[in-house]
This record gives sequence, structure tokens and C-alpha cells, in this order.
Amino acid sequence: MKVILSIIIFAMASSIGHCQRIIMGKHGNPSTHAPKPPKKPKCGFGGHPPCPIPFGFVEGLGLLGLIYGVCKIHKNEVMQNNGTNLAVTFNKYINNLKKTIMKTIQLLTILILSCNALQGQTYTSSTLPDSLIVVSISDEMTDKTSYRPSKKIICTNNDESKGFSLTGLIDDNLSIRTLMVQMVGIGGCTEKTEMIILFEDDSKLRLVAWNDFNCKGDAWYNIKGSDIEALSTKPIKKIRVTNGKTYDSFTGGLEKDNAYFIKLFQILASKKTYPYKYGN
Repeated sequence: MKVILSIIIFAMASSIGHCQRIIMGKHGNPSTHAPKPPKKPKCGFGGHPPCPIPFGFVEGLGLLGLIYGVCKIHKNEVMQNNGTNLAVTFNKYINNLKKTIMKTIQLLTILILSCNALQGQTYTSSTLPDSLIVVSISDEMTDKTSYRPSKKIICTNNDESKGFSLTGLIDDNLSIRTLMVQMVGIGGCTEKTEMIILFEDDSKLRLVAWNDFNCKGDAWYNIKGSDIEALSTKPIKKIRVTNGKTYDSFTGGLEKDNAYFIKLFQILASKKTYPYKYGN
């Protein structure tokens, strides 16, 4: 029975190692077109994928844990019965072993199914989750991969005739250096659009769009280190966008999405992305 249990636990550990390698392959930085990749990339630093665990390492830990566990169980059984009733001790030991085997098989099955689901998951517009994620979009014609958040901050009036959306533009290194606003009904054509972000601690972030005059309602903002620090750590209370040409403005309060950028920067730090395909 010890041999059977050893095989099953070892198989479970092997599956864990396999799952870890799947996750590394899925959620490491999948970018294939960085303009100037480092000459000597080092795993785990500077946006590179995490260092993979060598094959056999996880399996070895599992086997060592198994040997210790079996010895511990056997020792406890003998001590509890004080060596007086070996038949009862043996039966209890076998029953415990059976329960352990069944739990191990169930856990192993769930683990394998989870890994397979993770490996084959591709989102579309109709299957995106309600929670915020970062999706990767591959262009088969150019062999390039781009990234974007699955959701935006949306601020509008009641009849949605006036308002704006806000999100971060994700580069090849899974970083954000630019924010993008798209306005509707805020003065028509625009230039030098100002955005003020009021955080819940009453501090403010003031930004002015750098892009040219346009009538599409687009406004682009560069953000620096201190801006990123504020966005990634502070919940947002309100956002005001002011058309730099007509001075029309709109202020939107955030309740549901006040931690949008905090969550987004956490996801980018974890390097977790999910494949996305246009269409339903």
C-alpha cells in the first residue's frame, strides 16, 4: 500500500510541475515583437518571463514529503496503540491509507482538468468575465501581439449623451505609460484636453493631453513614475475632463470602479494575460 500511495502522490507532484510549466507558458510575457530585446535576457527581471522550475524539482519535493508523511503516520499509529493490538493498528492504517488515496485521486483529477482548461482558454467579446483581466490579441498576418484591458472606466450622464471613457494603453512590456480618454458630447472638436483625477485621500492628478486637434473626442496623456504610483495605490473618487478648445467639461463620480487602476497594475505586475479573439 505504501508503494501505491507513493506512486499516486508522485504522479500528483508531477502534474503540479506540469501545470506550473503550462502556467509559465501561458502567462509569461507573450510578446513576440519587442523592438530592441535585451542581448542577454535574464528570467524573472525586466519584464521577462519567470524562471521555470527545473523538471523534477517539484516532483522531488512531493516524494520527500510523501516519505516523511508515511513515516509519521506509521509512527503515530504504533505509539497510539502502544504495540499491543497489531491487527487493529494494521486495519486502521489501511483504512486511513484508502481515504488518502481517494482524496489524492480526486485532487489529481481536478488539477488535470484545471490545467487543461487553462491551456485551452480563449476569450471572445461574448465570453469576457465581469472581472477585469488583460487580454492578448495576436495578428496572424504580422505575427505581432498587442494587449489591452478587458474593461474601461465609463462616466456618463443618465441618458448617456455626455461623458467619457478612460483606460490605460499597455505596451509590449506589459507596462502603462499612456492614458487614453474618449469623449462624447463634451464640446465637439478638442485639443489640449485637461483631466483632473481626484483620489479618495483628496490628492489630485492633473494631466493635459499632448495629441493634436481632433474631432473624434480622443485625448492622450503621458504618465510618469509619480503618476503611476498614485494610480496604482489610491482609489479614485471623481474624474473631470475639460475640452481645451471649448472649455466644456464633465465630472464623473466613481463608486464601482474606484480601484480600477489598482487592479490593472496588479494584473500587469503578475504578467497574467489571456488570449482574445475578435468575434463571438
